[in-house]
Amino acid sequence: SEDAEVDEEAMEMFEGFMESLVEKVGDLVDGQCVCTYKGTRDEAGTRVGEIQIEIEASGSVDLREILLQVFETAMAQAPEEFEANMDIGTADLSVEYKGSGVLLWNLAAGRVHSLALDGEMEFGFKLDADFEANGESHGVDAALEMTGEMQNEVRTEE
Repeated sequence: SEDAEVDEEAMEMFEGFMESLVEKVGDLVDGQCVCTYKGTRDEAGTRVGEIQIEIEASGSVDLREILLQVFETAMAQAPEEFEANMDIGTADLSVEYKGSGVLLWNLAAGRVHSLALDGEMEFGFKLDADFEANGESHGVDAALEMTGEMQNEVRTEE
């Protein structure tokens, strides 16, 4: 809300983390997209070309460097008497996607008429790290896996 107080330093740190993450994830996925032209047809009075789409993609990225940068930034803002160290063994993000759909191309207008793309996606995150803060040691060993279905639909109108 407009009345909310914003911690500018924390926001800058978060934005820096997100920029680094987006840059890394941009190189994350490798795969194949096969599009096959199936011919023309009439779709509700519009002549369209039908293109079948099949996609398989996967990848993983090591996030250790990004997480260490976030930790170092946080430590730079911590009080001098607070001492902490972090060692990250594993910080991996992975993604897999398999989907298919149909793109209908409006032949007269030279643009998309509609797109329907459905698929299954899986995200995984593994973290193994050790922290030392003010003489106390802590360890984290975590794994997260999320799976789900994705449905994308685009329709254009005259």
